[in-house]
Amino acid sequence: MQKNLNKPKHEPQWDEAESDLGEPNGRWQTEHAERAKYAAAVQSVFAIGRRPKDWMKRDLLSGSSGDDRRNWFIRTFLKNDPSFLLQQSDRIKSYVERSTIREARAFDYTSRHHLFRLVDSLKENSDEWKAAAKAAVCPTSLYQTRVQIPHEFLFTRKNNVCQNASCCPHCYARLMADQFDASSQCVKDDPPEFVALLSRSSVVDLSDSERFHQHRRCTRKELLGLAKSAGGTGGIWSQQVAPALSSETRWSGDEVRASQLEALELRVAVMAVIPRTRQSLERLRGFPSQRQHIEQLTEVDLQRFDVKRSLRSFFLKGRDLSTTPNKLQENSHGLFYWPPVSICSRAQWVSRYYMMRNQPAARRWGSWSKQSSKTDPIAQTTEQSSSPTQQRRGKLLRAAEPILIGLGFPQNTLPGRVKLRELLSEAGIVTSERDVRWLISHLS
Repeated sequence: MQKNLNKPKHEPQWDEAESDLGEPNGRWQTEHAERAKYAAAVQSVFAIGRRPKDWMKRDLLSGSSGDDRRNWFIRTFLKNDPSFLLQQSDRIKSYVERSTIREARAFDYTSRHHLFRLVDSLKENSDEWKAAAKAAVCPTSLYQTRVQIPHEFLFTRKNNVCQNASCCPHCYARLMADQFDASSQCVKDDPPEFVALLSRSSVVDLSDSERFHQHRRCTRKELLGLAKSAGGTGGIWSQQVAPALSSETRWSGDEVRASQLEALELRVAVMAVIPRTRQSLERLRGFPSQRQHIEQLTEVDLQRFDVKRSLRSFFLKGRDLSTTPNKLQENSHGLFYWPPVSICSRAQWVSRYYMMRNQPAARRWGSWSKQSSKTDPIAQTTEQSSSPTQQRRGKLLRAAEPILIGLGFPQNTLPGRVKLRELLSEAGIVTSERDVRWLISHLS
């Protein structure tokens, strides 16, 4: 969780005649664009972040969105090269990194433009309105900043992330980065012989929530069965919900416009590692004969795991993976994928919010589901202290562990302080509001 964010010390500047698409003297100039430009540009760039997880987050969000031919808004915005994309990035000197900042700011702008537009169209103080408002002012994950986004939403903590991975792309990227780190450690501890990625997509009506959840559970169960029949002993499964789109006529080269359909597209993916055990390899030998009986809608990639970076090709199907020896051939996306949510219509976004708000985006299964104390935030606080406050909070952390696990933590986001305090009280754990705030801050 990003802490110690400060109030901005500068006012972003841009050409007042620029349109929503960044065109000089363009036709569309809305209040949403003004707010989105300010929110994107006010976060000055402190550092670009060069860790593998930092590049992974940028590939996951700005990279894949810029490469999506249907996402004409962000592609047109980048081509018009508006004036504010490189403001407050003087620390960054490299041409490649400055280009990365441009893409990050363009993604930030288009995402927040969509969210601010939703905020103005949704019923005020409704659950979906609050979720969109929090995500609209959540700090960026695409680079390091020390500046908070000023806003008028009184129910939103101004210096913390919104912790809503189903609505906020930046919280989704942070969650997937943690999964990536944990998976890299699992692979490092026990390198597999093969890695498999299986995925399946289907279209679901907006109003059919019951069928959506039933289909999601059945699809995940079938894919996990296929992964185990191929010799997989563990890995990660993920689920994403995207707007159902239809491609219209091409408008510039190989780019297309897309219109929304009154439906959502559910994608479930399972990544499985196949270790060097006799039993796993025997199952793997029989798997090719089973593949011809698998539904045609199931995309299957099965490759030998040779180098560490090949794992990243299964997690992301990004642009800078051209040097990766193992590439995905059948799957249209990697295991982690942020769908083009900024293209969602209002009805699609609201339906997607209610279908996914209590669902995990990704979760480890099999041998990978056993987390070590190094990656488990609950187990990190085991040291005894002479301070009575720390002793009390340590006891609270251990007492709250079964409740948090029941809520699906750490895969699911934590509830708010009021809801969490009610859950603790129902379990017979009486605690103060300040300690509940500490608990949320410590685990986030």
